[in-house]
This record gives sequence, structure tokens and C-alpha cells, in this order.
Amino acid sequence: MVTRAEKTDDGYILNGSKAFISNGPIADIFIVFARTGEGNNKSFTAFVVEKEFPGVKIGADIEKMGLGSCPTSEIVFDNCMIPKENVLGRYNFGSLIMTMALEWERCFEFVPHIGAMRRVMERCIEHVRSRQQFGRPIGDYQAVSHKIADMKVGIEMSRAMLDRIVDLKDNMKTAFIDTSIFKLYVSEAYIKTCRDAMQIFGGYGYTKEYDIERELRDALACSIYSGTNEMQKNTIYNFTTNGESL
Repeated sequence: MVTRAEKTDDGYILNGSKAFISNGPIADIFIVFARTGEGNNKSFTAFVVEKEFPGVKIGADIEKMGLGSCPTSEIVFDNCMIPKENVLGRYNFGSLIMTMALEWERCFEFVPHIGAMRRVMERCIEHVRSRQQFGRPIGDYQAVSHKIADMKVGIEMSRAMLDRIVDLKDNMKTAFIDTSIFKLYVSEAYIKTCRDAMQIFGGYGYTKEYDIERELRDALACSIYSGTNEMQKNTIYNFTTNGESL
């Protein structure tokens, strides 16, 4: 994090930039985390920033290989004045807010992917029942049927992990590592489901007419956003080796 906020008599001066901001081109309000510690102090603070504030510059929608319905842009802050009352929470306590936000994001962001996996699986089931090769539905062949089985396993395991997270939050407990595991597993299962769907549909899956290629392009991004899967593994490793309860 390189964006910084400097204290003034009237508030804070924000300078820096944020890349790949989902809904950046259409958002009215941003929650911005910026470094506010002195020297090597890595403390940071969360600010509520309105797009109309002087010094807020919103970039053009970035063209991506997928996620066409989610506009994405860079946001630049050039001597942007932030009023004192726009501090979210407490000054220099942004890490607590970020930890909570990431926990919820990795849950809410990936719950819809379970539904997407089920949608893809149902399309595949319909296809393997109607598509025939050598006089038999292709679902009769294990090379195909096992892919459907893997999809079902991915969906049910994802739902089981979600139930655990729901139980923890209902009991007012932290689920930070659980949501990292959830994000990692669901994203990998979602990508595998879409790749297997393309194999099941064959050449048809590679055409735009059948939408399987779009499903795959959208799925690939989920291993990157909300923290890359490699970062999730770092979190899981650190919690596990430090003796934290899973």
C-alpha cells in the first residue's frame, strides 16, 4: 500500500492511486485505505471518499477478458482533501476494518460462485443426456460422468464450508482463516467446473454460441480478486503454523 494521507488542520490530504477497482467508473463513494503512520510505521486509516471531492480522478473502464458486467478502473488521488469527519472508525486503526471487510468479502464474493457451479453442472447434465456418440449418451462414459461427479463434490464441499462460516458468524466469532480456505477452495472448484464443462461440450463449448467459454473466462478471475489464491495459502499457512485454531 503506497497511498498516503497527511494530517492537516482541516482534515487529511490524500495522495496515491488504487488499481483494478471494481465498479470504479460508476461508484459514488469509495472506502479508501491509506498509510497514516510516520517513518517505518505501517499503520493505516480508512476514509470515506466521495467521487466529487476535488483531486479524485477516475480512470476509464478497463477492458478485461471476462467479467464484462463489472466495470473496473484505476482511481487516482491528487492532493485530495478529506474532511476530518470522513475517517471511518478511528485514525490509525484501519487494519481492524480491513480485516473485517476482507473476511466478509471472501464470503459474500464467493457464495454466488456456488450457484454458478450448479448452473454449469445442470447445463452439462442436460448436454450429456442428449448428446450421443457410438449410439449411447455421452454420460454413459466414465470420462464424462466423472467430471459431473467432480462438479457435484465441489458444490457440496463449498456449501459445507459456507455452513461452517455462517455458524461462526451467527455466534459472533471470527472466520478470517475459514473465509480464506473457502475463497481458495471455491475459486479452484469453480475454475475446474468450467474447464470440465468445456471438455464435455467439446468444440461447441469453445464457441460463443454456447456461453461455456464466457463461463470459463469469468471463472478464471476468481483466483485473483479478493486476494490471490497464493495469498490465501500464505494466510492459511501462517495461521496453521502459529497454532491458531481452524
